[in-house]
Amino acid sequence: MSEYEPTPSPSPEPAVAGPSSAPHRHLPKQAFSSVEYPGPVSHPSALLKVVSQEDINECFNATYSPAAPPVLEMRYRMDDYAAVPVRGLRAPSQKLLLKITRRKRAREGGDDMGKERDSGEGVFTSEVVGPVTNTVRFRTMADYHFTPNPEGRIANVLQSLRDLDYDAILDYQVPELDESYIEPIDPDSSAEPSDIPFRSLLDLQPPPTFSDRRLPPLYNYKNPPQAVVEEFEDERTGQTRARYVNKARFVGHTPAHVGSVFPGIEVPKEPPKSVLSAAAKLDQNLLIKMRKILVERPVWQRPAFLCQLTEQERKTIKTNKAYLPSVVYTIGAGPFSRSLVRLGYDPSANSSSAIYQRVYFYVQVNRSKNNVLNLDSGESGSDEEEDNVNKGTKSWWESEQERRVVAGLRAPPDRNREYIFDGQELHLDRPDYQLCDITDPLVVKFINDPANLAETYDVSAPHPARLWHRSRSFSHPFPPPLPPLPGASRMLGRYYPLPYSMHRARPRVRQNGWYKPAALNLIKTLVRIKYMHVRETGEKAPDSLCYSAIEEYERDAQADESD
Repeated sequence: MSEYEPTPSPSPEPAVAGPSSAPHRHLPKQAFSSVEYPGPVSHPSALLKVVSQEDINECFNATYSPAAPPVLEMRYRMDDYAAVPVRGLRAPSQKLLLKITRRKRAREGGDDMGKERDSGEGVFTSEVVGPVTNTVRFRTMADYHFTPNPEGRIANVLQSLRDLDYDAILDYQVPELDESYIEPIDPDSSAEPSDIPFRSLLDLQPPPTFSDRRLPPLYNYKNPPQAVVEEFEDERTGQTRARYVNKARFVGHTPAHVGSVFPGIEVPKEPPKSVLSAAAKLDQNLLIKMRKILVERPVWQRPAFLCQLTEQERKTIKTNKAYLPSVVYTIGAGPFSRSLVRLGYDPSANSSSAIYQRVYFYVQVNRSKNNVLNLDSGESGSDEEEDNVNKGTKSWWESEQERRVVAGLRAPPDRNREYIFDGQELHLDRPDYQLCDITDPLVVKFINDPANLAETYDVSAPHPARLWHRSRSFSHPFPPPLPPLPGASRMLGRYYPLPYSMHRARPRVRQNGWYKPAALNLIKTLVRIKYMHVRETGEKAPDSLCYSAIEEYERDAQADESD
């Protein structure tokens, strides 16, 4: 070891704890029970003035259950049957009962052994008497009560029942009806002043319980910091009122809604007030782009409108629900139902909005042979056919398109062309299009024909085939099925080509908008025929499939002109 290194000091020895200085006391095994009296205590025997010894014994000897603990009722008016008792609940406890003894010092001049002066304090000693295993606690509020008129007829009947007065019970008679329910109080004759200027004559007896409120309400209530005052317009009165709104709660925004448009209706021209308050937090560049799209075309379906944006912009619009209500409103029914319309634009005001009308129909869904909806069909298919239909969770059409893409028979479906119908390829199995998004030349010819437009906007015109529905009998709810025309395959004959009258025979009222009823029904029929051909075969629909429907439409038009 070097002489410059310090010598390490020896480590101190750990201290050994000595015995405890607290004295040991014997804990008696005698258990006690206690009552937490809700008031000043003069002597323990004073408790028997408000509760009987039998009730105390019954409460402490009863079997304890947390769901229904024993109850001790304390009555401050033992002779008043209308007085509501104060109820306490018995609960298990782990406490010790101490006996405190005070020994005074001897006075001066007394015993020779005690010459000390009395300091006025004394000597206190404590002794553990035993454990306290049960305690009755009065923690709940006292119930409301009132004292009825003791001389009333109902009070006399109740007293007779308590006294088992047989003769008084038999002599009781129901009095005649008296509809005087209150009487005024003379303030000079009343001993105690009262704010109520009348007295009740109903002679009602108090109920067993007014309320079961355990804890008093918090009267010093304060709203949380996220609750702020917001003004709103009352829809019933039109007045501006104020209410508390929780700003921390997520508020979903929806576009302004119009049930249906018709000439003269007032369409929304600005976003709702809740959207205006959130407009400052939106991306202004995205809003400008959305407004430019709506200037070029004022009416869109939601999928078609979102296809005009990038993937990131679509994600932003779906995440923040305030973007669409800032620029568009929606229409609930009619030829523009479920469409997004530019704020302030009325489709029923100008016939140029006819190309924005919506046409849709329903198609038959192919199901597997084990489906419960096909059990009564009587058809059986091979296992290979069953695997190709309704395989997994994908629809038949999606599975078929995947197979055609793998086989090189078609290009993958383009998401940006889902809303366009060209009669050659389908990119989404949903026959729901706007007329301006239909590019098939045959259908476009009837869409753009000015002769097919009506002079006025029609929202409730009857269908041209309503006469057939009015004259048909109840024994034949539907027209008899007609065989397919020559040249139609067996598979496609289930859907088309059907006579034009069967396509238009729909027992409901149509809303035709700016088109004549027959012309709009023909456009929908042509779209359906071509859509079903492309859906079933995956090939371009030839125009020859639609000739029968067009010929029948022209015959009906000539018949109407001759009439």
